[in-house]
Amino acid sequence: MSERRSGRAGHGRGPRPGPGPGAGGPPPLRPAPEPPPDKVIEAQAFLLRTHGGALRGSFALGDEDLPALVLYDEDENPRAAVTLTEEGEPAVQLVDEQGIPRLGLVAGAEQTAVLLGDAGGEPRASLLMDEHGDPTLELYDAEGGLRVSLGVEENSSRVLLFDGTGAPRLGLGVEADGSVGVHLLRPDGAPAAMIILEETGPALELLDDAGNQRVVLRFDGGDDLAGLATYDAGGTPRTLLVQSEAGSGLSLCDAAGMTRVELNVSGDGAQAGLNVLDREEEPVIVLAAGDDGVIVDWAGELDELDDLSDDDPQDFAPPHGAPLGGAAPENDVEV
Repeated sequence: MSERRSGRAGHGRGPRPGPGPGAGGPPPLRPAPEPPPDKVIEAQAFLLRTHGGALRGSFALGDEDLPALVLYDEDENPRAAVTLTEEGEPAVQLVDEQGIPRLGLVAGAEQTAVLLGDAGGEPRASLLMDEHGDPTLELYDAEGGLRVSLGVEENSSRVLLFDGTGAPRLGLGVEADGSVGVHLLRPDGAPAAMIILEETGPALELLDDAGNQRVVLRFDGGDDLAGLATYDAGGTPRTLLVQSEAGSGLSLCDAAGMTRVELNVSGDGAQAGLNVLDREEEPVIVLAAGDDGVIVDWAGELDELDDLSDDDPQDFAPPHGAPLGGAAPENDVEV
């Protein structure tokens, strides 16, 4: 579109910008001043007709004495109406040639709505604003079922996708601080999986049918730490896998959540170790290999070797029937 300019030479100007979001919109409606009595016409209906007598408009009181302004096409079919609802809320309706409402607008105290319908009379889209001023856009399928909902609640935005039964199946939310959440939902609306992005990094959570957290995968960019944890149905941690600059580790826990097995490798690869612990998380078996040698501790018996190549592995086997117990000895190898 070409820019409109003034006819005065040297004083051309582009079009003035329209009112922005902060312009306040149209001025509020105010009661008209009371006219003189001889200028007043009172009636219950006014009809607007063509010179040929065809009805093209009406302003009348309808049922419950509610006023309505109706406009008609050349075939005297109603096409547009401005009315008041039983609650006294203003409403606008636009109708197609078949008499099917295609656009409606209602401005109420609790909700303002704009509705769009298809040629079959089914709602296909609506724009809503609740009493708090939070807007929502809803999209419907050919059967009138809700399929998409986009909205803003206070300082957060959200998107919901629904299946053919009207059940929400996927949700997306963005908070004011920039954190993001994606929820995959079961047919009953309960979350099955969640992807979360926070300032420190992303996380993935998997839940069972009861809503219990079962698997958590997380990366913390601040500490350069990646971890995977699994939980039982009671929420007790059973497996923990961690990787960081310091090294990698795997922990296996019992039903009480006590660590029973630890497997560790240092970040530089200089040390690797395996710990087996009792129910009090006290080491029972310690196996460690490092640049300085190997440490084997079995039930308190410590052997330290520089080279195991010439030794019989049976030398490091526990005595037959020896109990797995006792306190771990002090040693200088970290595992």
